[in-house]
Amino acid sequence: MKPTFIGIGAQKCASSWLYEILRDHPDVCLSPEKEVNFFSYNFDRGYQWYERHFPQQCDGKKAVGEVSPSYFHNPSVPVYARDYNPDFKIIALLRHPVERAISNHKHDIRTGNFQGDDLSFEAGLRNNPSYIDQGLYATHLKRWLAFFPKEQVKVVIVDDIIENPQKVVEDVYGFLSVDTGHVPEALHKRANVSYVVRWRWLSNIVNRLGNTLRHGPLNGLWWLASRLGFRKIYHAINAKPVESAHVELTSEEKRNLENVFSDQIDELEKLLARDLSSWK
Repeated sequence: MKPTFIGIGAQKCASSWLYEILRDHPDVCLSPEKEVNFFSYNFDRGYQWYERHFPQQCDGKKAVGEVSPSYFHNPSVPVYARDYNPDFKIIALLRHPVERAISNHKHDIRTGNFQGDDLSFEAGLRNNPSYIDQGLYATHLKRWLAFFPKEQVKVVIVDDIIENPQKVVEDVYGFLSVDTGHVPEALHKRANVSYVVRWRWLSNIVNRLGNTLRHGPLNGLWWLASRLGFRKIYHAINAKPVESAHVELTSEEKRNLENVFSDQIDELEKLLARDLSSWK
């Protein structure tokens, strides 16, 4: 089935929360797994492969879609998405770019992409320059607006989710033309909270198993395991708070990042016609 909307990120900007509040709605049908990543990493698999992620149960639903945060900053994705479905409704989520960069760093530690004795943010940035690139919101958003009209693009600011999640939910549901009166179970839940693994070997086994199941004929089994609480059990065994890794920014690092993003925030204010002085 051909989807009607996509959630595009940015990464580490409450996309898991978005997925949960959409999955909960009776008029919305989502891909069984979050992050299909078709337009970013799997475009060569073709449209049929993509549409198989939206099962027969989606027939008759008012909104059908998926959430892949890799889409927002990838320069190739907007044209791929427009060529596939020019009527796509686009949902973007943005947070303070410095906070996003810190969260990205914690995520890299959690997944094992960044390891070693020095887990400071500065060292992480040297390892992964995309901490900066993914926070260039104005640059990336303008690229999307070059291919989709503004009325088809909904930008959600994470600050608003924190302040009034019910209003954000109603706005998103309204944007997708589904019942705005539905109250999702995940309304006040935090999703995909960063952590540090206790045993890397166990994390590697679980990640390999998950990738095998998610991208193979048994992908439904991984989804079922998640629904039955497998992730909660795993986290209870192998997760500890990411703060234990001491990865917070120094005052100087924070000022430097704020300077890097300053012009982008100014430009984003104009694009959204919104005051973002709390980000400066």
